[in-house]
Amino acid sequence: LILSGRSIGAQVAVHLAVLFPTLFRALVLDSAVATSATGDRLGEARLAVLKQWHKELENANLEVLQPLDADLWRLGTLDKMRAFNGQLLLLHGLADDLVPYEGSESLHAATPSKQKELVLVKDA
Repeated sequence: LILSGRSIGAQVAVHLAVLFPTLFRALVLDSAVATSATGDRLGEARLAVLKQWHKELENANLEVLQPLDADLWRLGTLDKMRAFNGQLLLLHGLADDLVPYEGSESLHAATPSKQKELVLVKDA
């Protein structure tokens, strides 16, 4: 299976890929956020998304996703990427003014996978 995540959703995709390495052979991350809940400039917007995620987890009552609740608050995507060995495609716009493209560069550098590609798109 190939797992995909965009922006803050990339944190969920990376977490699941690391949690279930034999299930997901590849990741596609678009404008990925590379830091933890408390470590970037998204501030209140990030907190609102994480609170909504917590509410959705409670409503869904899916036990397999429960570890996400605590992990999304404390560990950033960058930390988790160091444990990912599958195929990786990172896409990011160079003109992104909300999520810095340097985060995608950091994620690309952090993964030990040899099958990885970073695509930075000019004027996007």
